Amino acid sequence: MNVFKKRLPARNEINLVMGVVIFAVHTWSIRNFLYKIPSFLLYTTPMDTFAIFCYMMAFALLESFVVTVGLLFLAAVLPLNWLREGFAYKGFVMVFVFTAASIWLQGNVQNQFPPKSLLYTLILIVFLAILILSWLIHKIPQLQKIVIDIEDRIGIMQYVYIPLGLLGLVIVVIRIIL
Repeated sequence: MNVFKKRLPARNEINLVMGVVIFAVHTWSIRNFLYKIPSFLLYTTPMDTFAIFCYMMAFALLESFVVTVGLLFLAAVLPLNWLREGFAYKGFVMVFVFTAASIWLQGNVQNQFPPKSLLYTLILIVFLAILILSWLIHKIPQLQKIVIDIEDRIGIMQYVYIPLGLLGLVIVVIRIIL
């Protein structure tokens, strides 16, 4: 277990990346909820709409933890200089590129599974964008500082989104029990 701990990044870097993941996932979930709220209110009661919001926030919190743990697992199994060193800015780049690709894919592919050629092209573009941006930020220390400052500012939203997710999780558990 000690070997595994030595391969993990510093706690402050993990916290910075987790803040970005939480921000991206929760903000997108809230955006989707607000987009669909007129239809929710038309077909459900206000309490059911609130329950839907709680389910979305609970799932967003769990999804954020899964993504963060996935990034930590990659940092632990890949060679040290690939992801562990500079985990904060490399994790930011990965989350940013994956989020942008997901938003683009959701906006351009409506209610159907995209063709394989589009998926393969998108995967290649995402992979190349992550490599190029990570290399660029690694080579320019000023960009590292800017990215870490952005992560620091985004991380403040953890104080809003984590309680929302925990509240949602508690309400979901109460609804399951009752």
